[in-house]
Amino acid sequence: MFPPKLTFHNSEFALKTIQERWPRILSQLIDSIYRNRETYCNDARQDISDKLKELTRRICHLRYDIMTNKPLTLLSFSPLGSTELELWNHLLSVQGVKLEQSEDTKVEGSHACWYDLPWLFAECYLYRRIIDMVVQSGLNEFDPFFLKKKHGFKNAGPFINSVLHCLTKLSDLPSEQAFNFFLNASLWANEFDLSLHPDGDFQQIEFDQISDFIKRVEKQLVVNDGDALHRFCKSFSDNMNSRGSNHKLRVAIILDNSGPELVADLCLAEYFLTSQIAEYVSFHGKSIPWFVSDVTGKDFNWLLNMNILELEGANNDQYTQSVSKWSKVWRRRIQDSSFRFKTSYFWTTSCTYDEIEAVDASLYQNLSRDCDLIIFKGDLNYRKLVGDRQWKPDNLDDKINAFHRVQIGRSPSCTCSKKLRDPKLGDPITDCSCGPMVVALRVAKSDVGVGVDHDRFIELQNETKEWWTTGKYGFIQIVSPIVSSAS
Repeated sequence: MFPPKLTFHNSEFALKTIQERWPRILSQLIDSIYRNRETYCNDARQDISDKLKELTRRICHLRYDIMTNKPLTLLSFSPLGSTELELWNHLLSVQGVKLEQSEDTKVEGSHACWYDLPWLFAECYLYRRIIDMVVQSGLNEFDPFFLKKKHGFKNAGPFINSVLHCLTKLSDLPSEQAFNFFLNASLWANEFDLSLHPDGDFQQIEFDQISDFIKRVEKQLVVNDGDALHRFCKSFSDNMNSRGSNHKLRVAIILDNSGPELVADLCLAEYFLTSQIAEYVSFHGKSIPWFVSDVTGKDFNWLLNMNILELEGANNDQYTQSVSKWSKVWRRRIQDSSFRFKTSYFWTTSCTYDEIEAVDASLYQNLSRDCDLIIFKGDLNYRKLVGDRQWKPDNLDDKINAFHRVQIGRSPSCTCSKKLRDPKLGDPITDCSCGPMVVALRVAKSDVGVGVDHDRFIELQNETKEWWTTGKYGFIQIVSPIVSSAS
């Protein structure tokens, strides 16, 4: 029997989210669309002010519905086609949502309201509903969050400059230190999450302080399987070489936020390729604007083709040269397919990741057969991996139950009883035919988690009961194979 899903009735943070965070996000969105209406009209090369006005009216109504716990309605439009729309409306009907948008939400009868739904489902529906309104307003491919994401990138200049500088100096770093640095940079850049922290504050990482940076952030890790991940990567390469094979890791990164986090993800991918660890890296982004700052194809292309003069700090020669250099390198990688960008409508549904195969068989086949290492980025991906339930963080059985259904490409599920820090090279797995290793990189921003050492959990609880919603603690956690010992 699995524990219940997180709801607005059993999670204080979920309740705070629907009462405070969502209304604030929607207010900021309305304000942003109004203030930037001339820019949007110029970008569209036509007067779309009436359509923008209609969109803000609809978002205002949505905000009111949430704050007054009105019934939800089915979706009406999809920029992704009828299959996606039918899936969403099926998912809504399973939750008891019956009303069409044209129907009066005050009609008598039992109708699912905002506070009645599981938190994860309601949050995904919120952002999908915004896109429904975008299309209804006649704006089709319009991204209402794009300027905010673009502004966030510009404000993160010192952080981006630091990471790119370290990438330039990659050959001067010992292998294990380079691995830990770029892995942690990719993880902690997740702090720049516009849905939780609208004003990201980044500090510059000096090249000669990399060791200090790693030591500092590792103290904030609740689960740290980084050493095991490094051993796996090295073991994979050694095993292939011993067999006379030139096969390298095929890596997939399931992206989270755009801006500085995407830069850090690209740097991690570049490290994998430059260090001869990986053959190619696939980036999986969102098909539609999602959770304010998630990466879409438009965001990815903008980063690789941006106008350097637009950057904040464009008068900094080192910064502009670094951005220009690496964006050019990464454009070439797209051309030679060592970098690949992919999307699937699955990532913008409410489905948890045990449902990938049932919802998008081609995506599941790609992940299970064409990948050796899958890295899921961010809190939302973590919630979908573990089903967003009230697991006991320090309970081993809960960890096994949470991860058992997301053993992508493993049938039956593999387990490993060896401790992750066993010095034997290659633990926890060495055989590339076993299915991909799945890893979660997550800065905790919701009250869900598994695989936490009991003593560490007590320490965190004594510090603050809200430790997992502050955005100060991270997870580098192996999801597949399941490691039976506490991490």
